[in-house]
Amino acid sequence: MADSEKELRHEKHYRYVSTHDVGYWARSFLQDLERACFDHVRRRWWGIGFGLSFKVVALDPNFRKLSMDHIVSAYKRTTNRAILLDYDGTLMPQVSIDKSPIGKSIEILNSLCRDKNNVVFLVSARSRKTLSEWFSPCENLGIAAEHGYFLR
Repeated sequence: MADSEKELRHEKHYRYVSTHDVGYWARSFLQDLERACFDHVRRRWWGIGFGLSFKVVALDPNFRKLSMDHIVSAYKRTTNRAILLDYDGTLMPQVSIDKSPIGKSIEILNSLCRDKNNVVFLVSARSRKTLSEWFSPCENLGIAAEHGYFLR
């Protein structure tokens, strides 16, 4: 891990620890525990990922995973497509503190946006200023910043 990444993570964790007391942590922990236990008998449990990114996810019994074949087939046969993409955790892994997009992401987004049948929106909690700066090369990309409060 780069030194700059270490520093950013340390600052983030220090800010959190210095602004939340033990009472907050205890309440938060108990709320998370109650939420995790609610209706757990009905859920189907899946292990996803490897190593440090491994997670156990509880899903509704009726949940179906999308197959790539189904997605490609539906994409090819439709003429009007709305593509909504989440930024943090989807386009950019959540493990990274430096969350600016890489060149390949910009290329792929521009490729999707060039198709006249696509309307592509990036959805994020980030500020419109940050997203507008990061995605200025994507002229036809719609941006829903600050949880959809601002649209471009």
